[in-house]
Amino acid sequence: MDAELVALTSSAATTVVGLLATDAWEQTKLAVARLWGLSRPEQAETVEAELVETRAELLAFRRGTVTRRARRT
Repeated sequence: MDAELVALTSSAATTVVGLLATDAWEQTKLAVARLWGLSRPEQAETVEAELVETRAELLAFRRGTVTRRARRT
């Protein structure tokens, strides 16, 4: 990947993670799943489920609790 694409991808990932912790997460989740579905429709449902799980872990981390998946890493 060229440097500009890496920077864009990194920025997008940071933005998505930041939005997962806000009230805008539902719109973010749907937009990411829809975008993913354009290129890999067979994985869109899985990506949406992973976003839900990631948000739960992020919120648990903020509350000071840790999920099983978070402890493994």
